[in-house]
Amino acid sequence: MPLDGVAELARLHVSDCRVLASARLLRSHEAGHTNVAQLETFVRTVGIQAPPVLMDSQAKYAVLSSGHAEVLLRLLSPDALGYKEKIWDQAAGALVIEEAGGRVTDLDGKNLDFSAGRTLIHNRGLVASNRCLHEAVLEALARVEKSPENPSDGD
Repeated sequence: MPLDGVAELARLHVSDCRVLASARLLRSHEAGHTNVAQLETFVRTVGIQAPPVLMDSQAKYAVLSSGHAEVLLRLLSPDALGYKEKIWDQAAGALVIEEAGGRVTDLDGKNLDFSAGRTLIHNRGLVASNRCLHEAVLEALARVEKSPENPSDGD
């Protein structure tokens, strides 16, 4: 937008991709913020062809909201299985994605609960998507978590 504030505004829309293997996956650049092995298993399981896009901050939410990616995952790092997302890291981005037509839940498909204090204490990780692929992502993640090659089942 020009600095004088005169420009045509355009509403953001998530992509309409309906084939999980064609999805573009966003993940944290910091390996300590996610479970890299589980992400790699997820990518193989669903056959995603494009390499994951690594980036940090709210930029991931903007990319998904504008239709330039379909899936954003925040899996639990094996070094921090009890970690709870901070509300300030997720609230604004979740709202933008949902307003653009996407969906945001935790890894179990539960809506994010922003009412319980500074952290998402009632949620586990995060899945954001273009909505079309959300259920398929959750189903694949459930299979991956039960997989014998999953090194972080906590047992």
